[in-house]
Formats: sequence, C-alpha cells, structure tokens
Amino acid sequence: MKLLVVSDYVKWSTLDYVIGALTKRGDKIFCFGPYWYKDKDCPSDISSIISILGVKPDMILSVETHTENTMYPVTGLESTDIPKVFWAIDNHLNFRWHKEYAYVFDKTYFAQKMLIDYAKSYGIRDIEWLPLACEPDIHSDLNMKRDIDVGFVGKLNKKRRILFKTLKNSLKNVKFGIYNGLYGRDMARIYSTSKIVINPSIRKDINMRTFEATGCGALLLNEDVKWLKELFRIGKEIDTYTDVEHLMDKIRFYLRRDGIRERIAEQGKRRSLSEHTYEKRVSHLLAQKFLKTEKQKTRLVLSYSFTLRHRQFKQYAISNRYLIKALRRNPLFTIYYYLRYFYWYMLEKIRKILRKWPY
Repeated sequence: MKLLVVSDYVKWSTLDYVIGALTKRGDKIFCFGPYWYKDKDCPSDISSIISILGVKPDMILSVETHTENTMYPVTGLESTDIPKVFWAIDNHLNFRWHKEYAYVFDKTYFAQKMLIDYAKSYGIRDIEWLPLACEPDIHSDLNMKRDIDVGFVGKLNKKRRILFKTLKNSLKNVKFGIYNGLYGRDMARIYSTSKIVINPSIRKDINMRTFEATGCGALLLNEDVKWLKELFRIGKEIDTYTDVEHLMDKIRFYLRRDGIRERIAEQGKRRSLSEHTYEKRVSHLLAQKFLKTEKQKTRLVLSYSFTLRHRQFKQYAISNRYLIKALRRNPLFTIYYYLRYFYWYMLEKIRKILRKWPY
C-alpha cells in the first residue's frame, strides 16, 4: 500500500511511532510537512503535495502532531477522492477543532474514547476509538535493578507538581525519581529501574505513559480513568487510584509486598507488549474499510474554516477564503451553522461548569 502521511513531525511523538510501525510492515510511505519540506513556505494544499511527490497514494493519513510552531493544516482534502484518515490524539485538549476537522475525513480515530459520542452528536459518523500504545523496541524491560520506589517521566504541570510535593512530604522513606524531558531509551531506563510508576492524567485521558511504563515492567498506578478497564484488568495488570490519600495507601501497600507488585507488573507488561503496540494499532487502522458517505458540501468548507481559525492553526487568510466559499455556496446554511457552532461552544462551557463534561 502507498501511504501519504501529511503532518508535522516531532521525534518520540505518536506520528514517529506510527511511521516506524508502517516501515516494519513494509508499506511504501511518503511523508510531507514542514519537517520534510525544508523550504520556508511549505505547501498545504493536497493537490500541490501530490504533484510535488509525483505519486497518487492509496490513502492519506494525518496524525495530530504538535510542534513549537502553529499546527500544519492540510487543505483541499474535500476535493480529492483518495481515502482520508485522521488520528486525533489530544481530544481532551482539542475537541473543539477535532470535531470540525474530522468532518473532512472519511475515517477518524480518537485516542480518547470519552469524547466519541459527543463527536457523533456533532455529525461525525465514521469514528472509532484507537488508543495510544507502546513500541516494544524502545519501551521494554531493560532488566535493571529497580532502585527507584516511585518513578515518573513527563511534563510537570501545576497539578502534578502539587501531587509530587504532597507525596514527598508524606512518604519520607520512599525514593522518588521524577523527571522531565526524557524520551526513548532514557525514559525506558527510568521505568526499568522503577518499582512503581504513577500516572496522573491531564484531563481524564489515557496517555502514552500508560503503555510505555507497563511495557518496561513497572507497576502502573494510574489515576482512575473510566475506559482503562477495557484495556487492562484493574488489580491484575495495573492498579488505579482516586485521590492523593488513596494513592499513598497504594504506594505503601505495594512497596511492602514485592511479590504482589511484581506479579501485577509482569502481567501488565505482557498485556502491553502483546496487544497495545503501534504495529497492532496501525494494522487495525489499515484493515478498516472506509465507506464513502455523501457529506454536506457547505459544512465541509465551514469545518475547514473553523479549524483553521483556531488558535493552534492561526491560518486566518485561508479560513476566510473557506468562509467566503461557504457563503457563496449556501448563505443560509452558513449563518445557521455559525449559530449552531456557538451554541455548541456555550453548551460545552455550561456542561463543564456543571461537571457534566467527561473531563
């Protein structure tokens, strides 16, 4: 299969692992985006991209990838008959534009299951849950001495700083290994020398650490997230906690019971390395048949307009061109959709205030 990957690129991102999994499969991959196209002005129109590459792919794949710059948008997808797939990663952070951009694609995967029903209510039909994963060549048990009692590798936001400070103040005899900015084998070494890895989520999300820490053979104590039980057996392969007091009780319990801790960690490792790998995820993605459904033409261009206007894209000129195109095509529907979009926006805000939102 000839696959065109159109995204920006960051080392150790989901896309990095996806490209590695596609390479292992033997698929012919063409990558395009600012990382690969070194010229100052990287084209974003799909017809221009295909013309530059000189090949018509069997599928177009976009994987959400964040760099220090604005997001790289791929435009013109509404005009091509090539099957188009979008894997949206940070649904818990970017749902507002995910539900718009997804409408442009034939198939969308969300890394977080909690928002799929909401996306469907906004008219996204062909959508499925595809969780994150681990890469066994990197996230594996290095068979090192586990001399860190509690480990963590990741961004230290305010919530996590408060959590770790509380834990350190209360668990005086526990050795912590808290790190930021480690990736690949450096991260695997921390997890391979940790007895326990704790995993506080950002917004009730199931993140990469869930699979990476278990792949490295540490016992994962994950913040209690609803959909975890569909991926792991709680108490058998990983364990969860609900609040800081609960977490401290679990840490004390497992540090006093090496046999139980090691048995659960081993089962978690087997689960991740056998079922939750990027090769498995990519194979599932490519095995799906994509139904070509008739889509509302004006909404297609409006979905682009709202996506590109979002602060992560800031493509205001292109957004305005899509808006003008929508107004010329169907002015009444354009006005209706604008009103409905802001109704959704306010409804989401109210649900969050009332704690009726998934995160």
